[in-house]
Amino acid sequence: MFKIAPSFPQALIWTESDTPHWYGLRAGERVSNRDIDFLRHWLKCARKPDPIAAGVVPIVPTLAFAERAREIVQTKDEFEASWQAAGEHPDVLEAAARREALSERWSELAMRVATTPAKTMEGLIAKIALIASGYTEDDLDGTYDGILASAALDAQALANARETRS
Repeated sequence: MFKIAPSFPQALIWTESDTPHWYGLRAGERVSNRDIDFLRHWLKCARKPDPIAAGVVPIVPTLAFAERAREIVQTKDEFEASWQAAGEHPDVLEAAARREALSERWSELAMRVATTPAKTMEGLIAKIALIASGYTEDDLDGTYDGILASAALDAQALANARETRS
């Protein structure tokens, strides 16, 4: 889906020219969904107060910001529509179906391995290697899964070292 998915639109990034029109904006940051929802409702208001005319800090957008607000809301809507279309692309649907089929096959295999007792050291190492296949060194932490991942990776390294010596 990453090749099909649309890139993030530049219009949904706050700019230096946006900052004087609304309090708390930071140029270079993404426009939050909360801000977009606010702008969507603000644009529908028949009478928009202009904080600059009242001489106060713009805690709501200034009237001069209305066109940019429309651009942000429209770009967000188009971007979401593009993401939805990408998710419904035939290649993505086919890949999702294939992933689901492979996941089911993996579950069946894992159940067979889990219910078959290891009778040799090689069988035990094979089971541990199967566990290790789902982990990387980034997964090693103080949780039970992290300890299991560490043991699985260690066992796999020992098995590889044993094979090398043979």
